Amino acid sequence: MRVSMVMAMDSNRLIGKGGKLPWHLPSEMAYFKATTMGKALIMGRKTWESLGRPLPGRISIVVTSTPSVLEDSNREHIASGKLHVCTSLNAAIELARELHQSDERALLVHDEAAVIGGAKLCEEAMAVTDTLYLSIIKAEFEGDTWLESFKESDWREVSVDSVHVDGYEVDYRVLERS
Repeated sequence: MRVSMVMAMDSNRLIGKGGKLPWHLPSEMAYFKATTMGKALIMGRKTWESLGRPLPGRISIVVTSTPSVLEDSNREHIASGKLHVCTSLNAAIELARELHQSDERALLVHDEAAVIGGAKLCEEAMAVTDTLYLSIIKAEFEGDTWLESFKESDWREVSVDSVHVDGYEVDYRVLERS
């Protein structure tokens, strides 16, 4: 099971504002959807709460130290098999592997688990991430959360697609661990 991370940041590595994205870029959201479709998504509790529901075509695995709180309020999603709760990143990666191997509905078509946030989980996951799908919005936004764990020297660029979308210059970079 490969571990990837799918992140968007501004020119200053900003990734969040008040638990949400600091921007609204439909094209970047479409890129996120295309990049994560058919994968297990690993996220922290706050990221899950900002989404509010499992994303279609993907399985959500939430890492939290208080699983009972999340489980109590999401019984329907858990019963449907679209939401799973773990207490550690390692357990979430192992669960993604097991779900991929036993997926009878063929929902998980990629042998890849994608970490999608928040910052604390990304910091922990950075060391075990094989591929980083990084959207860089070439602008500066207001916010309170940065992707401080990203170190350019740890990665080699596989591809970059520089485009002008939604009024901004955006680099869609695919990086692999050097």
